[in-house]
Amino acid sequence: MWGMTTDQLEAPAAVARQGKPRASDPVKVLSLIQAQEKKQAGRLEIYRAVEAAYDRVPPDDDSALDADKLGWTANIDWGGMESGVDEGAEIDYNLATQPDTYVRLLSGMEQMADLLSVVEQEDKRALDDWEEWLDEMEMMVHNRRAHGMGIFHFPHPQGWHFSSLHPGNLITPPQGKKNPGKWPWFAIKTEFRITDLLARLEDPEASAVVGWDVGAIRQAVAKFAEHGGQEMVSSIEKNVENYVLELRAGDLAFAQENNNAIPGFIFYVAEWDGGVSEYFLTTNSEVGFLFKGVKRHAAMGDVIALFPLSLGQGYIERVRGYGVKMLPYHDLENQTRNRFVDSVMLASGMIVQGEEGDDWQRLQSEVRQYGPYTFFPDGLNVNPQSFGDPSGGIVALNREMERVGGQRNRSFGGADHSQRTPEMTATQSRMLWQGENKAQTNEVARFYKQLSHFHKLRFRRMFNPQLSAADPGGPAAIEMIKRLTEKGVTIEVLASIHTVKARTIFGDGDPVNQYLAMKDLEPFFGRFTEDGKKAYTHHVVAARIGDRDLAAQLTGYKGTEDRNKALATWQAQQENAVFEVADTRLDLGDRDNHLIHLGEHTVFAEEVVARLDGKDLTEAEAFQKIGRAFAHVQQHLVLAAQDPLIEAVVKDVARRWADLNNRQRQLGQHLKAEQEKSQREQIEEMRTPRPNVKDTETRMTQEIVRSLAMERHKREMELLEQRHELEMRMLAQGKAVEQQGRLLAGLGEVGE
Repeated sequence: MWGMTTDQLEAPAAVARQGKPRASDPVKVLSLIQAQEKKQAGRLEIYRAVEAAYDRVPPDDDSALDADKLGWTANIDWGGMESGVDEGAEIDYNLATQPDTYVRLLSGMEQMADLLSVVEQEDKRALDDWEEWLDEMEMMVHNRRAHGMGIFHFPHPQGWHFSSLHPGNLITPPQGKKNPGKWPWFAIKTEFRITDLLARLEDPEASAVVGWDVGAIRQAVAKFAEHGGQEMVSSIEKNVENYVLELRAGDLAFAQENNNAIPGFIFYVAEWDGGVSEYFLTTNSEVGFLFKGVKRHAAMGDVIALFPLSLGQGYIERVRGYGVKMLPYHDLENQTRNRFVDSVMLASGMIVQGEEGDDWQRLQSEVRQYGPYTFFPDGLNVNPQSFGDPSGGIVALNREMERVGGQRNRSFGGADHSQRTPEMTATQSRMLWQGENKAQTNEVARFYKQLSHFHKLRFRRMFNPQLSAADPGGPAAIEMIKRLTEKGVTIEVLASIHTVKARTIFGDGDPVNQYLAMKDLEPFFGRFTEDGKKAYTHHVVAARIGDRDLAAQLTGYKGTEDRNKALATWQAQQENAVFEVADTRLDLGDRDNHLIHLGEHTVFAEEVVARLDGKDLTEAEAFQKIGRAFAHVQQHLVLAAQDPLIEAVVKDVARRWADLNNRQRQLGQHLKAEQEKSQREQIEEMRTPRPNVKDTETRMTQEIVRSLAMERHKREMELLEQRHELEMRMLAQGKAVEQQGRLLAGLGEVGE
């Protein structure tokens, strides 16, 4: 444990019994901080050089070049550092800010999924509404790429607002691990604004209650504010009311005369018996602690969130960024390119050599120039001369540096600058671009893990029950909780959240990479679900125009809101299916969207009436279906009526159900009349028995049999009569033939 001896390891129990804070002596604390600050001085010099290179400060001092008669040489920064840092930081910025929501919440209850989506959306809304959010994120990712360490600092115990901290202002213990939760102490180099300190003197008692040492504040102002500091403190001590009414108006001018701020440190130390104490102190050991907050924070890891770029062998002091690693390379690149320019300028210069001794004088006096024309006198002979071009070797060296730099940039935390050849096809160029601009998998995974830790800290602070309107970000968090409550998110839902992760996004968060990836999926569009098609269209448009809000407006896509609505609609339709066929009782669910359920059930009942009017349903069937739906809808109406935001909609639904209930009463009256008529007929039948169905069927069958028999007999008689008539005709015809034969025979005999 950072070189502690056995005696030191056994010390906590004794210290805990005494209850004495670990940092009780401000002189020793200041000595500890300044000793470690001195050890980190070399790192600060490198940070300053990186920032100078990023700001494209000329590599050489112009006055020094002039003194060496080299003021004519090229002295510019070619922007390699700025390009490498910005392109690397852009990847981090896009990964952190481009997803539809910043966090992904996991709960042990699957049925909470839609409500958790609502929490994710409101969390993003609250963060986006904070004006400093994107600025702080931009500074963090810049520091991460340039210097190797991005830092978010949470200065308040309950507030969720944070600030980006430059790694040069973080003073860590020797051999400090990359996990802040393991540090025994750390300090932040800062400045205390004089106006803020003077404000603490207006109400000394109230300031002392929260931990300020009013005496130390007076001493600090008196020592550091050299121009009238002692007089200002004396005026406040003599008459606080007079200070508030008169002298306070001159605070700004007074502070400006004294450099506005007092240098100092914020010191955090982990107590042996738990908790983290916080102290404010100046660089003057005689002043002491300006502020004491014993066990003000729960744990060391709750105060800052780290985003180290490189592994650093597990130690924070060994973490290096792209700027630190590539600083010598870009320095050499500037020298090479500047010398290349100098060589070309020298080689392009023309030298004229005369053949005679007086040619120089004649060149000055007799040569005339008119526009683009130059006239030489007779007898003036000059020979142009020039230096040989020495740039060939420099050009080759420059190309080699570009090649090596392009290969190493990615691993150093920057971007690939290698160029494609003009002979490449569009597809080859596209594949090369995607490969060169895609961050390494482990690098992205490491950043997302760091981002998840940060969001976990922020999320826990944002939903802290102890958060008040006086805390940084408190009003926004309270308003967010109010919106969540209105949308049905209860304390139980929030309590069920066990994991907070950073929401990931594909294509390194780069819109061009996302657009290319989505276009690769275009052949499969026809196989997507309807929700999938909406999401696909939204992401393509968003990636193409680079504005997700505008893309959502153009495509009508609402992300998780659409999915929640679809889920609630599906649940209501499933209940309608039960109303259609069964008398099963359906109770309301805890997550039911009353507005959507009321709409779906009301439309179902109105459709039942339309089917009845179209003769597709009997009155009895329609009466049962509407009755089942109304028994369930009544519960929704009671709960929905408690929400003033949907009062108008609830009134409209209630009016429609009033019409449905009137129709239901009419159906009930008609069905009751039909039932009474049926009952009267049954009584009448009991008084005058009627043949039962079987007897009626038997009688009708016998009548049919008899009818068929009579018809068959009739047909047989007709056939007999027709047969008899035919036989009589044939008999008569036979007799006629016989007579004719006899007659012919008689005639023959006569002829003979």
